[in-house]
Amino acid sequence: MKPVIRKPHHFLLLSIFLFVFPLKSTSTLRTEAEALIKWRISLPVPTPSLDSWSITNVTNLCNWTGITCNNAGSTVTMLDLPDMNLNGTLDQFNFSSLPNITYFNLNGNNLNGTIPPLISNLSKLTFLNLGSNYFTENIPVEIAKLSELRILRLDDNKLVGSIPYQLSSLQQIWYLDLGSNSLKSPDWSKFSNMPNLSYLSLYINEFSSEFPPFILNSPNLTYLNLSQNMFTGPIPDSLTNLVKIESLNLTDNAFQGPLPLNLSKLVSLKDLLLGQNAFTGMLPPEFGLLSNLHNLELYNNSLGGQIPSSLGQLRMLEKLDLRRNGFNSTIPSELGLCTNLTYLDLSRNSLTGDLPTSLSNLTKLVTLAISRNLLFGEISSYFIGRLTNLVNLDTLFLFGNNFSGHLPKNLGQDMFLGFVSFTNNSFSGELPPMLCNGLSLVNFTANGNNFTGSLPECLRNCSGLRRVRLEGNKFNGEITNSVKMNCQQSQPPFQSRDIPFKDGDGGDSLDNGDDGEGDGLPETGVGGGGKPASIVGGGGEVAGGVGGGEAEGGVVAGGEEVALGDGAGGVVGAGEALGD
Repeated sequence: MKPVIRKPHHFLLLSIFLFVFPLKSTSTLRTEAEALIKWRISLPVPTPSLDSWSITNVTNLCNWTGITCNNAGSTVTMLDLPDMNLNGTLDQFNFSSLPNITYFNLNGNNLNGTIPPLISNLSKLTFLNLGSNYFTENIPVEIAKLSELRILRLDDNKLVGSIPYQLSSLQQIWYLDLGSNSLKSPDWSKFSNMPNLSYLSLYINEFSSEFPPFILNSPNLTYLNLSQNMFTGPIPDSLTNLVKIESLNLTDNAFQGPLPLNLSKLVSLKDLLLGQNAFTGMLPPEFGLLSNLHNLELYNNSLGGQIPSSLGQLRMLEKLDLRRNGFNSTIPSELGLCTNLTYLDLSRNSLTGDLPTSLSNLTKLVTLAISRNLLFGEISSYFIGRLTNLVNLDTLFLFGNNFSGHLPKNLGQDMFLGFVSFTNNSFSGELPPMLCNGLSLVNFTANGNNFTGSLPECLRNCSGLRRVRLEGNKFNGEITNSVKMNCQQSQPPFQSRDIPFKDGDGGDSLDNGDDGEGDGLPETGVGGGGKPASIVGGGGEVAGGVGGGEAEGGVVAGGEEVALGDGAGGVVGAGEALGD
């Protein structure tokens, strides 16, 4: 009789198998959880938002804050922790334990130290964002091993050294942002073409070479920002290879030479930002062919000649900034056809003639600045009559010309003017009584004219006033009846004195006070915020002017400062002028 051989039960075999060879997914999740917990523990500041990251909560890993798993719930595929106020480094982050991550986002935290070369172990990564932290030292060349990357953001850190040319081997990248660091120029000739690149930002670094040639072989580029570096040389003609470019920002570099005529072939351009360089020559009339243009900035260059009338063809244009150049033509009336304009600045040129009546068609204007030119004559009654149609107007700067005649009495009606300057013209008559009806005035200067009569009564209700200049006119009445500055004692009467305006004593410096005169327009906001008012009426500006940073404010009406209580604002009455 044969012995009976019992076959093991299938359930028993399965139990033995699971005991010896546990499910891979369970093992993977625990390894990944342990790696994440180890990194969390290494952070020097407790982060309550990561309380779910606990060894007692491993089975719920896929629901931890900032963690996403694959559909099967078997492995972590995303780490998304932007703006979580995380402090510390990535030194204890075990990248090799999380090999299936495709999305890694730590943007907007307080992480520091170096970017670990071992980040290259995240070989499946398609999205890497370490922007807006405090990472230091060089960009690790090992990032070039992340061959699946589509998006790479290392902007707004403290990275130094050259960009590793190996990064250009990441042929699938379409978004690359290395802006706002302290990176220096590499050998651009070693860079490969990046045909899929659509977005490239290198702004605010220390690049000092000519235009990087690899960029010119990126035909899919739609956004290019090289601003605030030290790039030099001309704009290459082959820039027209970038047929899809929509935003080109070369602001604040040392580019030079004439503006290429063939830029007009980049018909997809919406933003052409070339301000603060060393461009010379004429503004090509061909720019009028850029029919999709929304923003054209050419300020602070050495351009001259005529402002081409063809700019009137730019019907989508919202911002035109040509200040601080050498244009010496009249203002083309065709600009009045750009009815989407909200910002028009032609200050600091040598423009002549009168103010075109067509500009009154620009009913969307928020800023109109034509200061410090050679414009003259009376502003036409037609323009004056339609000026009040500019109901969105916040900033009106006419100062430093030779305009004459009366201002419209209803200027300010249904408007919310904030920054107004008529300084150093030949205007006469009374100031418009409705000028500050919107009670929004922050800065108002009318010094150096022939104004007469009393000041608008509404000035006493403009609680946001920070700066006023009135000297060099023939006003009458008491200034304290017209301008209320929350002063704590009675003030002397306003003296009607004809005290000439002196260039360089404060002027209308609302553009960061860079030269004591200013364009009148702030480049990054007026002054610096939160400073008390300075009201000037005769011969000099007391502490508290825009951009000055002083702690006290003041009113000047012809001379000597009167003491204040609690630093609320000063009043200068008759006597010796401050600031001469």
